[in-house]
Amino acid sequence: MKPLELLKPLNLLLIFLLELAVLVAAGYWGFARDAGRCGSCSGAGAAPAFAAVAVVSKTPAVVRRQ
Repeated sequence: MKPLELLKPLNLLLIFLLELAVLVAAGYWGFARDAGRCGSCSGAGAAPAFAAVAVVSKTPAVVRRQ
């Protein structure tokens, strides 16, 4: 087994954890906005949804197929 073959799963795990961190940060940002109770709750759901769509649309097709 090549040394670089061991790094690929770790790299994918790192990418996954970083994407989760971005979604959590976007949710916190949406909730922490001073938009009232309803605005904060909708922002906490909408901000990560928009971030997830942006990540999926910018991910190359080669990475998504694996």
